Amino acid sequence: MDIVAAIIAMAQKMQLRVVAEGVESAAQATFLKQNACYLVQGYYFSMPLAEQELSHLTFTIKN
Repeated sequence: MDIVAAIIAMAQKMQLRVVAEGVESAAQATFLKQNACYLVQGYYFSMPLAEQELSHLTFTIKN
């Protein structure tokens, strides 16, 4: 977790957008949110979808 937090901080310092891939649990999503990483993807949010199905995807993040 320390390495991930350091990577997020370093990328943000360089004004890069950070996308966390492979998020599979609420704990991981919470950790990323606490470290100001708001672009995430993974099975926690949705199974892989075809491009045509993306417009129908809706979800909310619970605190």
